[in-house]
Amino acid sequence: MSATRPAGPIRPEHVPKPWGHETIWARTDRYVGKILHVRAGEGGIPAALALAEHFADGERLCVILGDNLIEGSVAPAVERFGRQPAGARLVLAEVPDAERFGVADVQDGRIVSIEEKPARPKSRYAVTGIYLYDARVFDVIRTLRPSARGELEITDVNNWYLARGELACEIIEGWWTDAGTFDSLHRAGNLVAQTGANLTDGPATREPGSP
Repeated sequence: MSATRPAGPIRPEHVPKPWGHETIWARTDRYVGKILHVRAGEGGIPAALALAEHFADGERLCVILGDNLIEGSVAPAVERFGRQPAGARLVLAEVPDAERFGVADVQDGRIVSIEEKPARPKSRYAVTGIYLYDARVFDVIRTLRPSARGELEITDVNNWYLARGELACEIIEGWWTDAGTFDSLHRAGNLVAQTGANLTDGPATREPGSP
């Protein structure tokens, strides 16, 4: 998992040193920032994200799970999130096997519910592993309790924002895949070979209902 935040002065408290996680600088023509790599253990995605609190330093952040690959760019989603007063923003992808993922029911351009790996999905919109949160996400994580799987669930974090009417979403254009199974890993390799990935001039994201 990687978390990014706007660039600023480097201070030691930005990095949770007891865990020894690596911090690197990333620079592109459109973005300058820091990237923190943390490994999600048995506690689930929120437990891994909690390690980035000092790194975030009270600012908004974008979280990208390491097994997620996209054809294009999420820069438009990040830019729109920057104009969003508060809350969170999720990146969704239309998939044929939505039951493998958290599934968002989108109506009139907004998410109305999220279910984690439902047997009968209400839509084909999977919640990808690309999340944008304001600084309150760490307070939310501290309130979570383990699910029946024994993990903290990122869906519970997203539902907290949803309940407050502060959850926006984007639909990803182009292809998206995770690499969480042998089949999806094989598919990801083929897609990258065919088109490349993370193309700054490739497919981007759009808000629901927009052309």
